[in-house]
Amino acid sequence: MIDDKDSCAQDTKEEQPMLGFLVSEGAGCTCTFAVDPGPKKLKVISQRKYLLSHANGHLLATTNDNNISALNFGNCKMPDPSHPVPCTANLRWANYYTEIKLPGNAYPLTENSVATCTAKGGIVRIVKHGQDAATPAPLAEDMTTETGTAADGENDADNTVNESDEPDDEQGAAGKPVTESKPIRGGKKRFQVLDDTVQQKVRPGELITFTVTPGPATGELEFWQVMGEGDIISTTGNSITLQAGAPGSSCGVVAHCEKKQLYSAMVQSNPNRLKAVDIERTVLVNDLLVLDLDEYFELPPRGLERQQVKWYCSTDSSFENYYGSTLRYSFSKEGVYRLEPYLDCFGKELTITVTVKRPKLLFASWRDGLGYVKFVTGWKERNHLSLVFRDAANQEVLVSFGAQDKQSGRQVMLQTGIRKKIVDDRVSIVFVAEKDKAKALKEGMYFFATVKFANPHYASAQDRLLQPARLMRLKCDPEIIAVRFFKNDKQVFKAVYGETLEGKVWTRNLVYRDLAIEIYRKEARKGIDWLRKDTLVFSCTAYVNSDGFACFKFKLDSSFKDQYKENFHSFYVKVKDQQGGTNAMIMAFPEPTENKKKNGKAASVIQQLKIKGKKEVCDACSKEITISEILEICKDVKGRSLIREMKHINGAIDFLNSFREKSGLTRCIRKAHFLAQVAEETKFYKLDEQFNYSAAGLIETFARFRTAEGQRKADKWGRGPGSDVPVSQSNQENIANWVYAGINGNSKDVSVGDGWRYRGKGFIQLTGKGNYKDASAYFNKYFGGGQKDWVADPDSLIQDPKDAMATALVFWKSRHLSARADTGITEASLSFVTKPLNDALKNFNERAYFLERAVQTLNVNNCIHYIAGKDQKGSIVVVKGQGHHYINGFVVYETLVWRNLTLERYQQEQQDNSLRDPDFVTYLSRDAWDTKYYDKQQKKHITVKHDDRRYGSYNEAPPGTYYLFAGSSGQKYSMYLGDRPGNATINGPHGERGGIAIHQYTPDNSQGCLTTVSGRDVIPVKALKMEIPDLIFQSQTRLVRIILEERKVDELKWESKENGTIKWSGVI
Repeated sequence: MIDDKDSCAQDTKEEQPMLGFLVSEGAGCTCTFAVDPGPKKLKVISQRKYLLSHANGHLLATTNDNNISALNFGNCKMPDPSHPVPCTANLRWANYYTEIKLPGNAYPLTENSVATCTAKGGIVRIVKHGQDAATPAPLAEDMTTETGTAADGENDADNTVNESDEPDDEQGAAGKPVTESKPIRGGKKRFQVLDDTVQQKVRPGELITFTVTPGPATGELEFWQVMGEGDIISTTGNSITLQAGAPGSSCGVVAHCEKKQLYSAMVQSNPNRLKAVDIERTVLVNDLLVLDLDEYFELPPRGLERQQVKWYCSTDSSFENYYGSTLRYSFSKEGVYRLEPYLDCFGKELTITVTVKRPKLLFASWRDGLGYVKFVTGWKERNHLSLVFRDAANQEVLVSFGAQDKQSGRQVMLQTGIRKKIVDDRVSIVFVAEKDKAKALKEGMYFFATVKFANPHYASAQDRLLQPARLMRLKCDPEIIAVRFFKNDKQVFKAVYGETLEGKVWTRNLVYRDLAIEIYRKEARKGIDWLRKDTLVFSCTAYVNSDGFACFKFKLDSSFKDQYKENFHSFYVKVKDQQGGTNAMIMAFPEPTENKKKNGKAASVIQQLKIKGKKEVCDACSKEITISEILEICKDVKGRSLIREMKHINGAIDFLNSFREKSGLTRCIRKAHFLAQVAEETKFYKLDEQFNYSAAGLIETFARFRTAEGQRKADKWGRGPGSDVPVSQSNQENIANWVYAGINGNSKDVSVGDGWRYRGKGFIQLTGKGNYKDASAYFNKYFGGGQKDWVADPDSLIQDPKDAMATALVFWKSRHLSARADTGITEASLSFVTKPLNDALKNFNERAYFLERAVQTLNVNNCIHYIAGKDQKGSIVVVKGQGHHYINGFVVYETLVWRNLTLERYQQEQQDNSLRDPDFVTYLSRDAWDTKYYDKQQKKHITVKHDDRRYGSYNEAPPGTYYLFAGSSGQKYSMYLGDRPGNATINGPHGERGGIAIHQYTPDNSQGCLTTVSGRDVIPVKALKMEIPDLIFQSQTRLVRIILEERKVDELKWESKENGTIKWSGVI
């Protein structure tokens, strides 16, 4: 017979099992990775001694039945489902019955037990417990879950484990049940501790009191039985008090009543310790951090336990002498600190991650009253200093204003010590240049501000810098600068007759004056301007406010609509200062919008005249995409439309045009490539991927159906040879779930259904849960069209045409496909554009057909941008020599990218002052300030000794014209500079330089490389590379030239002579 102590679980680390039936030999088990999903019989190999009387004397299964001798599932699908291998089961059981411990640390299994195969990762479940169906023996629930005291049970079934007559002879014990038995009981058990420590853990030696409440179903209490290691201190009435045993032990009781035996939970005996949890805290530098660990002890702590707490921090040695459970500490440096308080008798289990931040000014700018950035001001104008901070909520700053004469360097302080509170990490302060109060001011001086935190704890070198990075210049002459038009607080360039717009006139040195405003429609007859007088359509008087601009309401009256019959209308504005005579005429040029009636309104355009030299513009590039163009593109060779339903594209066309420019579809060739891809993917109406394949089609299309198992599934799910019967919905789902399991962020578990749920949807057939998630995040961050969660609502890509188009535009922009489209309309270019959409170039001929139609429909061959770059093989990158602004305190330089432009053509256009606008703009730092690096071969840090010559070793890259090429697989970075293609070597004026790259780190990590100052974030570098497709596309024939312009620098001194003497630093 099992003795009392062995019937109790000595190891309570496992949770109490759920109620259920005990498992015997012959039980049915399944494995998630078995090729044959049917149940396999369990053979008991762990013992031959304990039997179940309700199971016809079958052996009791235990946790030691855990290898292939006990359970053999035949063949296993892991690691490659296409090549099954023999089962090598090695099982770890959970949810077993902990109240009985058998020899060999074995515990009985219940029907709710689950095992994990540590060999292959499969999950093993028990589907049949193995007892007789007529009289299975259940486990009974013995304790209440509400009052905390023992209570009567509903059923006292004879659920027994029988021991043979010869317990020590395993061979002779099998198969002969005996009558002597002991109930096995499971489920949730409660006990009542009367000394206010109501928990299942106590300290060694503490007292625990258990109470039972007898009832009619139990009868009166007869006697108590102690389980585990606990000494009886006293028994009173229906209560018993035990003293907990040695550390690591456990104890409990059994209340023997007249009709029932009631079991308590087992109470662990261990010294108090800190919980194994992770805590996060954030503080500012030099602020007091207070942490009280009382709530993180497993038991309410006592005074001595609090005193015994020690602290450890790998990055701050001052914690070595810190004791006590309450921490009061100030960090003097920024960083992330990992604190590990602990007690001597245990390891470091509680972890506190403290992030220490320093409030910092991130960005400063001068702005006008409408929020526009301004670099020039006049007398009496309100100028708004806009400051953006980080980690500075509710702090105060001290701001002073001054002016500087850049020629002499002389500074004049105008206002000092203005105290402002930071709200939402922002501060805005008004500054006005008063001529009568600052006689030292004169035209051409620059206004600046100094900003420092009021709390001296947050002082930094930034306090001494002049803000903003670009100062604001004073001009004294009155000027009329610009006229802009707004609707619903958004600037507009197009208007329609009958609409009312708000006009704003920007001025300088005209504060508090009246302006006479007249708007004319520019008219001509037969293309000759002087043959027709321009029509005055509006006039008013407006007052210039203290911010320097005047506002007026302008209605484009409908009565003027039919008076001028030309295809498009344009307007210009005359503005005159009524007091001083200052005047200006600001022309409005039309976009290529025809003046055709649309919803009863004629379109018109208002644009501000650009003062600089005129450049050629392709009117068609800026045109919106029309339904008629899409219908013309999406036709078959006989001219028949392939779009069977118009509702989807009709519902998406306005959204497409609203976000066309933001998506990069600003050139004829880009629009042609985009529309050709959508035509092939969906024909503008098939928004969800279908899987109506024949069996042969599945095998040909998808690699997963080419395995032996895949071919069987293809025959099962696909159409038979010559069959026209569509594949059923359920089989289409089976195909999608099988094909797309475990790719593009989908679950590997086919039963989850990610393959069907996240199949190709939308106008460009976005596929995979990961792509749905990335597309949602990208749209929310960059498009600003409302928050989207396409993972939670994937069917919106079918049901909502706007969402279907949004995912297409997101995919196009995030993969920088406009840059690829600019390479041309050849098959090589089409392949280059198609690769990110369909790596296998599926249906390439059809894509080529639609691209040809799109090129003809959009008249790409006549686009001046396409013509200009058609014969230009290569790209130009220019890194400017004038410092542009600061990123994280480092000077960065404007970096311009021209695609389809050779070096000779670039130099010619620059000389002729006809250089086209760049295709891409970013910013790079050129300073080289690395002081130490780790040498992997020598396994030590090497101090960087900078050359005393400006372009010598470890200093900045010398100015000049070089080649830019992609790094090879063995190189650290993705882009390198060199005198020859593929050779990362520069012969500079101060010697040969090698390994000069473009990377993401800062000048502090640069030995001559150009950096995006983005730290570990490689996205800016990847974006630059993707915007120069010639680095990838036909790179041997389309070379990329990079020009480093000469720059101005300050000569500083290195803090350590080990790093050199002169430290060259870029300037703004």
